[in-house]
Amino acid sequence: MKRRFGRAIGSPSRAEQAHQDLQRKSKTAAFSWGRVDVRGEDECWPWLGATNVWGYGDCVYAGRRSNASRAAYLDKNGGIQPGHVVCHRCDNPICCNPAHLFAATQADNLEDCRRKGRQRYRKGANHHRPTAKMTPEKVMEARRLYASGVTQTEIARRWGMHSSVISRAVRGESWKHVPEATSTSKCVTSPSATWAVPLAACSGIRGCRARNTI
Repeated sequence: MKRRFGRAIGSPSRAEQAHQDLQRKSKTAAFSWGRVDVRGEDECWPWLGATNVWGYGDCVYAGRRSNASRAAYLDKNGGIQPGHVVCHRCDNPICCNPAHLFAATQADNLEDCRRKGRQRYRKGANHHRPTAKMTPEKVMEARRLYASGVTQTEIARRWGMHSSVISRAVRGESWKHVPEATSTSKCVTSPSATWAVPLAACSGIRGCRARNTI
């Protein structure tokens, strides 16, 4: 390819590229209110476009991907203080009604979630992310398999998950609300010892694998 003054002939100059970038950003600078179902002043205004895995409206605003509710707030208010997030008074993640939106710190947002009891549905199989693969039954099965001698890597391979997901579930760092399966077990390091223990508890000890006798 022929070049002139350090750039390929036919390619845009820096000034031309900057102008093209500015035009491209200007197309996404304004919020797409046409994708919002604008209803009564006190009603929720649902986002009609795509949503992300968290259930919020997904859009491009000011050249960046954003939650639709955040973009709607910024479009109406002109900005937001550093360290603040956009929250919903109506607790409807696809709502874009500016009257239902307010800015708060992340700490205030989490406290609002706890006060309204909106964090309970985020645990385990009831988590609102449709991509979640683990279930309470799988957690208990993973702990049983690991206690019987199957490695975490092998369990992860069977289920198409990352080994770190299995490791946290087996060791109780995640899915703490799932009860431990208790069974009569024998310790490999002390075959004469027989006791009722949570399978994951014994298997979490380095060099130890509880072998289920049932």
